[in-house]
Amino acid sequence: ACGMTCCNVTLATIAIWTPSFLIRVHELPLRSAGLAAAFAVGVCGALGAGFNGAIADRIGRRNEWKKLLVPVIGVSMSIVLGLSAFLLVEGATLAVAMMGLMAFVGQSFIGVGYGLASSLAPLAMRAATISILLVSFNVLSYGLGTLVVGAVSDASHAVAGSRSIGVGMASALFFSLIGMLSFWRAATLLRARS
Repeated sequence: ACGMTCCNVTLATIAIWTPSFLIRVHELPLRSAGLAAAFAVGVCGALGAGFNGAIADRIGRRNEWKKLLVPVIGVSMSIVLGLSAFLLVEGATLAVAMMGLMAFVGQSFIGVGYGLASSLAPLAMRAATISILLVSFNVLSYGLGTLVVGAVSDASHAVAGSRSIGVGMASALFFSLIGMLSFWRAATLLRARS
């Protein structure tokens, strides 16, 4: 639950702040920024969630714990791509492409997380388990995560200028790091059980 919630905090904050990032840093018009964000976060993320879920099922066919390696690797890659896109890349096209790849690999936790949460919870507790996950996603992602990005962006404005929003968005990747480590811990615990 911790891994899924933390990774979802990053996804939600990136989805919310990407248009502003593209407008402020890369000077895209509002319409172009909205379309680019929808493609990078929405389309690429959805494709990644489906693709990575299928890969996890294939990898974990014999050993359930191996499914957790997909989000460990995917989320790790998304952190590197996000740091590059938010802090280093100069061109809008490359930034959007990197954010699309980030969303593709970053959403590798969704299928695995829901699948394992459902299979590990007792039958009578599955609906409650998923409901608890969704409540934590909404409260922490749209509450805490977006506030952290805004606060870091404001605090770094004197040093980073218009790129301070990128600094704020990069700070959200800390949640992905916690999420990735949580998935790694879950993999080691499941491996020890089997």
